[in-house]
Amino acid sequence: MEKQNNNIPSISIEKIKFNDETSIEFKNDDIVLLVGANNVGKSRTLKDLKDDLNDLSKTKVIVDEVVYKSSDFSSSQLKDYFEKNISKDIWGNYNVFIDENHSQSFDDSSFTAIADERQFYKVLFSFLSTESRLNITRPIMFNTIVDNRSLVIMKGLESDSESIKTLNKVLQIGFEKSVDAYEEYTDGTIVIDCQFEDAKSFGQHLAAVKQDGKWGYIDQKGNVVIPCIYEDADSFQNGHAFVKTEAGWVEISLVEYS
Repeated sequence: MEKQNNNIPSISIEKIKFNDETSIEFKNDDIVLLVGANNVGKSRTLKDLKDDLNDLSKTKVIVDEVVYKSSDFSSSQLKDYFEKNISKDIWGNYNVFIDENHSQSFDDSSFTAIADERQFYKVLFSFLSTESRLNITRPIMFNTIVDNRSLVIMKGLESDSESIKTLNKVLQIGFEKSVDAYEEYTDGTIVIDCQFEDAKSFGQHLAAVKQDGKWGYIDQKGNVVIPCIYEDADSFQNGHAFVKTEAGWVEISLVEYS
């Protein structure tokens, strides 16, 4: 019996060799930014990596070879990951959609006597095309399975505050910008675009958010409706909400801000 391990399966890129013989090696926790003018190969590099991870028989244009490192790829860990993250169809199979034209099916036998772990790589990453990156910067309805799958990376950042803080530090150094974390999803629709330290559930179309250590409220478009000046704040109900000031908890009304 395999020893229980709660770590989830993961892959990382250790080395990329390009067609011009240039090689780049990476550490496990590196965050990589591709910087350059338009049409120098940034998006093409990402597409080459995507095709390689998806094990598609496409000729890579810029990338010659990729060396990967896998972690926690035991049969039990892989099966547990599938059970928690991918729904079974009516025949009991896990169907992974690679893109609009390709999919792969896994069944229970896929996790026994694993001969080629690369077949699982395609399940463990998300790729945002140029079109998808533009789409997720504004509220939009995603209608396809592949579109919804492209949101996984944003949801992952949203649930891991330390990772998004680390990423934002790098972006601030390089571009004086920060990445947006989406706080709420409703039926595939991005509801708000949020850049706050913490947030609570919406109540009457407003959500309490924390910024610079203080609480206030935003609407579903991400606009600050009630300034972040309070020590704490509850969600609105029946037109009222309780907020904490230095003197204690007080009640505020939506009428005051309409």
